[in-house]
Amino acid sequence: MSHSDRREQSPRRPVGDPQPAQEVASQPDAQTLDARRAWMPPPLPFLAGLALGWGGDAWRPWSIVDDPRISLILMVAGVIAVASAVALIVGASRALARHGTSPDTAAESTAMVATGPFAFSRNPIYLALALLHIAIAFFVNNAWMLLMLVPALIAVDRIVVVGEERYLAVRFGRAYRDYASRVRRWL
Repeated sequence: MSHSDRREQSPRRPVGDPQPAQEVASQPDAQTLDARRAWMPPPLPFLAGLALGWGGDAWRPWSIVDDPRISLILMVAGVIAVASAVALIVGASRALARHGTSPDTAAESTAMVATGPFAFSRNPIYLALALLHIAIAFFVNNAWMLLMLVPALIAVDRIVVVGEERYLAVRFGRAYRDYASRVRRWL
């Protein structure tokens, strides 16, 4: 099968897919490629925040709670955060796979997805990473880690997400702008 034959074939859609993805048949132009996503891998700010929180705790221990009874509540909240994060990641991954596009931020987006978790958040995987960050802070009862979530979210929002949205707006045009006007960036 030649390269042009592969391009002309449309990806298979599951039966009963409520809202088909906006497919892109042509190759991206130079402007699209220039508008590519940010250079920063999305998990990096969260990992940096956790590392800085761990370092802060080594320097000056700071617990979220000191009462062991409340610590149990913190653990339960952490489990709920992990379960929610896993549900978001699995749902988002399935939606992306269903439409034949990759969750890899360095890969070309071949379809705009507005189903699954993408129906209520434009960034459900990053939301899941934030929930995992919170869960880890809760599990180790580290207030520094919780505090470091703020700069991590700012970095993801201002560097990663803004670059991705610029890329998607160029890549999918009005379809993406309409989607962005209907669905919130985070929640």
